[in-house]
Amino acid sequence: MLCHLLGLSNEINALSRLKKEGTNNTDYLRLKQKINSRVGLAQAQLTAVTAEFDCEGERSDMAADYLNGLNSKRNRQLTVGSVVIGALTTVVSAVAKNNTQTIVGIGGGLVSAGLGEMTINPKGKKVGFYHGHNPLRTIWRDGEKNTHYPDFVWKMLNEKQFSSSGNVTLINSIKNRWLKFEFNGGVDIDEEKLLFGDGGLYGADDLHTRSAMINQLQSTIRSIHQDFISLMSWSIRYKNNKKTINPQRSTYLKANYFAQKKS
Repeated sequence: MLCHLLGLSNEINALSRLKKEGTNNTDYLRLKQKINSRVGLAQAQLTAVTAEFDCEGERSDMAADYLNGLNSKRNRQLTVGSVVIGALTTVVSAVAKNNTQTIVGIGGGLVSAGLGEMTINPKGKKVGFYHGHNPLRTIWRDGEKNTHYPDFVWKMLNEKQFSSSGNVTLINSIKNRWLKFEFNGGVDIDEEKLLFGDGGLYGADDLHTRSAMINQLQSTIRSIHQDFISLMSWSIRYKNNKKTINPQRSTYLKANYFAQKKS
């Protein structure tokens, strides 16, 4: 299948015939050069895609770390505020009269509880994070026209034979993992629009989700390299297994031939 996607089926078949015959070194070199050239181009495309994923994943992680730092600072401030309010409430309640004491105690308790709840369940800050060129979008909406991946990479992602089970395409396998591990079986409309659209206001959790999805996609693309290694190993084994004549043996045969001819 890999040879078919690379357009090398005829060359591989010709190389296989030469392997059986063990002759014609010129044809071998010509075929090997064409195969190496085509494989090298495809590997360069895979490398370019994984490099883009490196940049996108790192960008998401940096933005998430920035928001986590801001949210941690906010939580510390809320905790300090809750402690201060609680202390002031205790002091005022101790010196105030009965009615005032009750009012102050209830009010201070509510404020302190509110600050504590904000610390436990913080909404957190958000940051504008945009990605007009979104590699996740084409995978998620695989019915759309491919606009993000080289043709060869896209064809491999749509082939069932390259998945571990062989029953689904790599794209469907990736989407199933996203749904199971990142979205707990389902994704809401707003989250889908944010992650697979052009971006928007991201929270830290959303950014971590995007980074995890990019890393999973990158791992899938990198796994395709193993198929190239297998193909190159096969062509190298052919070269080592070619039937060649020992130079010394050839010289001996020629000398023996001419000696018999003279006699």
